Amino acid sequence: MHTPTSLTAIEQDYVDEIKAPVSIDISTSALFYAASDKVLLSSSLIQWLITRCQSAFTQDRVVVGDESSAELILAKLIANPIGAVIAVQEPGRLLGISRKSAASARKQFLTVQSAWPDLALTNMASLYCIDSHSQGLPNQIYASSGNDSIGSWSTFRELIRKLLQSVCGEENLNDLVLEHLDAISTIVYELFKNTDDHAKTDARGSTIENSIRGIYCEYYSRETLKSVTSSQFSDLNRAEQYVHGLLQEDQHKGRRHHRLDGLLEFSIFDSGDGFASKWLGCDANLESLELQMQAVVSCLGKGRTSSIGSARGFGLWTVLSELKLLKGFFRVRTNRIHAFRQFNSHRHYGNDSSDSSPKEMLYDWRKGISPQPSMNGSVSGTLVSVLIPVGDI
Repeated sequence: MHTPTSLTAIEQDYVDEIKAPVSIDISTSALFYAASDKVLLSSSLIQWLITRCQSAFTQDRVVVGDESSAELILAKLIANPIGAVIAVQEPGRLLGISRKSAASARKQFLTVQSAWPDLALTNMASLYCIDSHSQGLPNQIYASSGNDSIGSWSTFRELIRKLLQSVCGEENLNDLVLEHLDAISTIVYELFKNTDDHAKTDARGSTIENSIRGIYCEYYSRETLKSVTSSQFSDLNRAEQYVHGLLQEDQHKGRRHHRLDGLLEFSIFDSGDGFASKWLGCDANLESLELQMQAVVSCLGKGRTSSIGSARGFGLWTVLSELKLLKGFFRVRTNRIHAFRQFNSHRHYGNDSSDSSPKEMLYDWRKGISPQPSMNGSVSGTLVSVLIPVGDI
């Protein structure tokens, strides 16, 4: 099957719920070797790959298509933030790849990752947590090798600083970005604590074999973002409408120098049962959409405990409050829920920035400013993304 080239195409693939055996053709897709210009597409492809791989493995489907070049492709994917989700799969799960080759690839990937950020500068970066591997927890996130306790907030602050240096480059890492380092660190720290808590066990509390979690970061330049203005507003997805609003705000300010230099994305992903399933302690896809949305918001809520008593929320209010100050954007895709929140200054774009204190609520991706959930295809795990403007905001 071909790789989706837009969020809309990804969502349509989830709805189609392909039942026939398929092969994910990664050999010809440039999307696995370079970041996309489309906002949130690369991180969404990580979740799409996780969903497709889990579906494929359930029915012993092919994952890597061309057996003659599979090992070469796997080697290339090791250094790629998106395609790495294929490279880190459990040995024996990739058709055409021997267990020995797969194990060697994972070991090589973890060796490269342990040296991060001593890598070539690109506008995207990621860190993967492979719970089934003895060395699968990155030292940049966890307290020490072999220790499954995540580091302190100050540890994450240093991680975020290095991520910013890696994806933005020194020329874009100005005082305005560093001024918000604490706020950005708090957002990512709280989000990752949540996935560390919720994604390592399934809906019934059992340890998930082959659990994969991680952080993805990407920087979009102003020139890249300007491409959204060439489309009709009604044709844009919610993230693109948010970007459109930021660019329109630039024009309204009437400044000689633009105020928006670029956009930062931080995404947290995992291969667990999903927020709603984990919170409800069952397969959420069998429950109503309304109950799923309530479960997602509760799972993100501060100090609340799930139905199985082992997972606590991190405080959606904390993250939304920080994003409000940064005029940011929040998106979550899990189970059948696709929801968002945004805080740019134009109410026309479905934001509620006039609230003195943001409420713990999310809006449906399709309906805009309505919290009533729409029916979506089911996904594996959870993807939580935040967008943060860079510039004189």
